[in-house]
Amino acid sequence: MSNQKSKKIFLILGIAREKRNWSKPIKVLQVTFPDFEVIALDNPGMGEYHKTAVPLSIEKNVDFLKTSFDKLKGDENYFIGWSLGGMIVSKWSQLYPKDMNGIVLITSSYGSLSMVWQRLRTLIIPLVVFAIISKGKRRENGMFNTTCKNEQNRERLVNEWIKIDEESPVTVINIIRQLIAATLFYTKSFKKLHPTLVLGAPNDQLVNNKCSKAIATFLDAPYKEHPTAGHDVFNDEPEWVAKEVLFFINEYK
Repeated sequence: MSNQKSKKIFLILGIAREKRNWSKPIKVLQVTFPDFEVIALDNPGMGEYHKTAVPLSIEKNVDFLKTSFDKLKGDENYFIGWSLGGMIVSKWSQLYPKDMNGIVLITSSYGSLSMVWQRLRTLIIPLVVFAIISKGKRRENGMFNTTCKNEQNRERLVNEWIKIDEESPVTVINIIRQLIAATLFYTKSFKKLHPTLVLGAPNDQLVNNKCSKAIATFLDAPYKEHPTAGHDVFNDEPEWVAKEVLFFINEYK
């Protein structure tokens, strides 16, 4: 019988996105970490849970996800949280610190550190609303316009996302409930309990990059940024994110 420890990386996505929206990033991460199992968890209201009402607090989102995590966890567990997912992972690290060995936060924000107009850029709000209320190609092009910058990926991603939304449609009310949970997320009592890496993007047109820098300063964590990627850095530049995560885990394990 092997005594080798099981090692896993859990991915938590952001608003209106599910695990299949990160199909290529998951594959790239798995190739980069052949000794790890890479697992993406769907948030309530998304993907396999698209008929479930989204909890109105980040803490209750954590508790929903923890049920799945407890069945899948390994001996070593690392978390990557993007945007809203970064808030969920951050709260999780405080509630259940023994669940994880390290965390990576990508283009996220904390309500106690940044202004509301930094956490959601005012000029992008009309595009966000358009994406939320649209369907099909118009909706997914809208999602791409607000979260991504790498035009080489547009056709592939938009076509994938259209199919995903047809199979597991996300309701407008659940997106609004996620936005409420994100808006109400504050972190004044947080402590750094795990090795942490923060990734940002100066060209993020959805969330001001100052939010990621503020998190890194608050948690005394290393901060790296991609010079051309948008808010969804992982879909724009999956190889870069995987390389940074690899360096981070090797450095702190």
